[in-house]
Amino acid sequence: GLGDVYKRQPLVQVLFDWLENYTLGFLAQQYLVDGTISSSIADLASAFCMIKWAFSGLTYALILVGVILLIYRFFKVK
Repeated sequence: GLGDVYKRQPLVQVLFDWLENYTLGFLAQQYLVDGTISSSIADLASAFCMIKWAFSGLTYALILVGVILLIYRFFKVK
């Protein structure tokens, strides 16, 4: 259900972090081998980074909404 999507959402952030790290590692290796950096791979790493931080922001937003809902329910019951 929808609750499962929210529970798995932080894993998407981890996936894009790994992709960013892999592409940055590739860039570092490429630079060590021939002294060049591929701009397309650098752009890809940058895109992975932006997506990762977008999902990070979404994770924090979901946590904040959850806390607000818990506080609301706490005071509504009383």
